[in-house]
Amino acid sequence: MNKNKQRPEHPVQILDKCIDCNDCIENCDQNCIVKVDGENGKIEFDYEICVGCGLCAEACPAEAIVMENDEE
Repeated sequence: MNKNKQRPEHPVQILDKCIDCNDCIENCDQNCIVKVDGENGKIEFDYEICVGCGLCAEACPAEAIVMENDEE
């Protein structure tokens, strides 16, 4: 999973909690989150550029993004 060797964690979406607010996309400094067309609330993370900062998880009012350890 960890292609970015300096990133200790990566974000994971919990789709059934997502309220489709786009706060995660708007708060991502790396622009590594994109909306999946045709799927309500579904997003994808570009782990090639994600630095694991956790801003997306912090911005999510529904707690629909969690940070997981890259070592697992």
